[in-house]
Amino acid sequence: MSNNKKTVVIAAGASGGHLFPALAVANKLKAQGFHCLFVGRGGQFSPIIAKEGYSILELPASPWNVRNPLKKAVAIFNLFRAFWRAFKLIHNHKASVVFGTGGYATVAAMMAAKLAGVPTIIQDQNVLPGRANRFLAKWVDKVCLSYESSRHYLKYRDDVMVVTGNPIRQKVINAKNIKRQEDGKFRLLVVGGSQGAKVLSDVVPNAMKLLPYEILKCIEVTQQCRPEDVARVKNLYHAADVPAKVESFFENLEEEIRQAHLVVARSGASTVNEVSILGRSAIYVPLRLADGHQLQNAKFVEAAGAAIVMEQVLFTPEKLAEKLTELFEDKAFLAKMEQSALKVSQEDAADKIAEQVAKLSEEDLLHLAEQVEVKKEG
Repeated sequence: MSNNKKTVVIAAGASGGHLFPALAVANKLKAQGFHCLFVGRGGQFSPIIAKEGYSILELPASPWNVRNPLKKAVAIFNLFRAFWRAFKLIHNHKASVVFGTGGYATVAAMMAAKLAGVPTIIQDQNVLPGRANRFLAKWVDKVCLSYESSRHYLKYRDDVMVVTGNPIRQKVINAKNIKRQEDGKFRLLVVGGSQGAKVLSDVVPNAMKLLPYEILKCIEVTQQCRPEDVARVKNLYHAADVPAKVESFFENLEEEIRQAHLVVARSGASTVNEVSILGRSAIYVPLRLADGHQLQNAKFVEAAGAAIVMEQVLFTPEKLAEKLTELFEDKAFLAKMEQSALKVSQEDAADKIAEQVAKLSEEDLLHLAEQVEVKKEG
């Protein structure tokens, strides 16, 4: 690393929803001459971070929303361990800014940055900001939001909030150039998110045998599911005589989205963002989390006319088959949904956030003072 490069420490949770936006911003900062280091829990995405050319310092993290006293004690202990590791990294690399995208590990990094006197900035991907970011938003220097309506949940810090959109990887934006193959087939893409989704693996294959023959003979399915479900789901599609490609992870998911005529998915922020930017219609089945942020993400795009929401309690093979039949028979409505999806997407979010990070780096008073001292000595 050259001495004249400013360092940005990037903190992110272990989900794709946290890490992919962080990587998108890191790539923009790297292009501007910043040196980026990751801290957090890379998990299954650590190889992707390394492939992009970044190193990651793993931080211990445990969920806080537990009632068991022992688990709560472990969470506190891990927070202090993560705080100390992050503080040493920030100090040793003379970080100019610490940027975070949420997750429990991000809390420790932001607290360490505050102690070190380093500017802090966070970004949230959802309509309803996550717990970690709602806590951090009370005292960080800048908050980047994906949606204007998110201000409602953080109204005590309106002066530091800016709506940027949710960062998207360049490879996803590039995929907009891919032309969908129009050969009479109806391509259905099923995406369970980075953790997979058992309900999609149970419902979608079993809905196939309930479809009218004129749809069944045209349909092709690509499905991402949990590793332990792959063989079972393949067998279900085979039994329904439906051509299907089933994997636990697709490195070219953006290409699969562009080829799809309809996406059936969970409504995590990254999934909703990528599907919207790539201009595809969707049926979202929100994961019922305690704070309900997936439901709010899905409702937002549904209100914009870009998707249909089917809550999990009503998501049955019979209901899905009925909805698939309706959409198959109304191609004009599907086309309208695709246009609406493009209207709610923001391609330049990573640029906007990188700009905010760069501005904060100029306010790094601690290191500016060090530079002044060096010049005086010179």
